Amino acid sequence: MLEKLLNWFRKPKFKRDILVNVEKLETRVAVLENGRLEEYMVEHPEEERLVGSIFKGRIQNLEHDLQAAFVDIGLKKNAFLHYWDMTPDADAYLDDDEEAAKGGSKNGKGGKKGRHARLSNEEIEKRFPPGSEIVVQVTKGPISTKGPRVTANLSLAGRYIVMMPGEKVRGVSRKIGDAAERTRLKKVLDRLLLPDDVGIIARTVGVGASPKAFARDLRNLVSVWNEMQGNVKNLRTPCCIFQEPDLCERVIRDWLTEDIDSIVIDDPATYESMREIASRISRRARARINRYEGVTG
Repeated sequence: MLEKLLNWFRKPKFKRDILVNVEKLETRVAVLENGRLEEYMVEHPEEERLVGSIFKGRIQNLEHDLQAAFVDIGLKKNAFLHYWDMTPDADAYLDDDEEAAKGGSKNGKGGKKGRHARLSNEEIEKRFPPGSEIVVQVTKGPISTKGPRVTANLSLAGRYIVMMPGEKVRGVSRKIGDAAERTRLKKVLDRLLLPDDVGIIARTVGVGASPKAFARDLRNLVSVWNEMQGNVKNLRTPCCIFQEPDLCERVIRDWLTEDIDSIVIDDPATYESMREIASRISRRARARINRYEGVTG
């Protein structure tokens, strides 16, 4: 038994790396674990980044039979908005902060059905009459003849925090199971100065992060939120008021955790950009961004 335990400790630790290949027509990202492919992502620069982006739209019509509104957000097809997604529901974000960070949903249908009391049809008509403006976030892109699916439950993902405009909650993701760490994170969040009507959730990547890191993350999110508010006020409806970051920035935000040994990029401009983004986290994070010096193609 002792020999087996010693052999287990002698095993090399898991090595995790991220490879970023940038070409004119697409950007490819591969996450490797001990040299084996774990995750593969592709983004085409010419494609508009819809999922996670936030729009100021206009209610076109209400369909009580479908329990949904159709919203003009400036695309070819009107967006589909469930009635139960027209009012905030902070509790839904506590279950899965990673989905919230990506503008995702909890029931697989773009909404959070059953998580909070829904408005009646009469209340919907009174609060959201056709022609009225509404700010929504895309949770699912358009498919075939169907427009994108959207929600009024907005979320802005930072490195350690998910910010929720229109909420007042200060919570910790339920994915964080350690009781002592949950208590520490709650104390960290309680000390942060938030704008009015803004809630925050500590993401799983925030485990072990310092109070200064949370404060820095919050400052960045508040800056984005202030810019969004200016866009809501000054831009003509319909319009995009916030676009989800590109794939390379999301890799730094969502994937560069302590268990990542290195990120290797083959494009000089992208390498410099990703190093600058990583430096906002820490010098240690920046040091794990490497440029591929070999020959490509």
